Amino acid sequence: MRYEAEFGDPYYLDERVDGKELNFVNGVLIKERGMMGIGISYLNFEKIQGFSTTLDFEYLPSKRKLSPLLNFRYGQSYLKNQYNVHKSATLVGADIGVNFKPLNVLQLYLKGGFVFTHNVGFFTWRGGIRF
Repeated sequence: MRYEAEFGDPYYLDERVDGKELNFVNGVLIKERGMMGIGISYLNFEKIQGFSTTLDFEYLPSKRKLSPLLNFRYGQSYLKNQYNVHKSATLVGADIGVNFKPLNVLQLYLKGGFVFTHNVGFFTWRGGIRF
C-alpha cells in the first residue's frame, strides 16, 4: 500500500476514521435569508491532517427567530497522509439544520449533513455563530 501512495495513485481515507474540522467562512448576506461565502478549514482525520477551501451557500426559508436552514459546500480538500504524501480531492457537502436569531446582529446555528471527499462520505454535526 505504501508504494502506491508514494507514487501518486489515488489515496483513499479509511471509512472508519473519525475526524475533526475547524471552519471559518467569510461571506455576504443576500436579502437577509441567503449567504454566500468562501471558507477555509483545518482537517484532522486521526493521523491525517490537511485543510480545505470551499464556496459555501446557505439559505434560511424563514425570517423568524427560529428558522430551518439549508447549506451547501463545494471545494477542494488537501490532505497529508500517513506516508507524508500530499493529495487533493473535490469536497462536496450538504447540511440541514436550525438557525436561532436572539439579536439582529447575532445568529446561532446547529446543522447536520454529509461531506464527501477522497472517495469517502462522512456524517457531520456542525455548530456555530454568525455575526
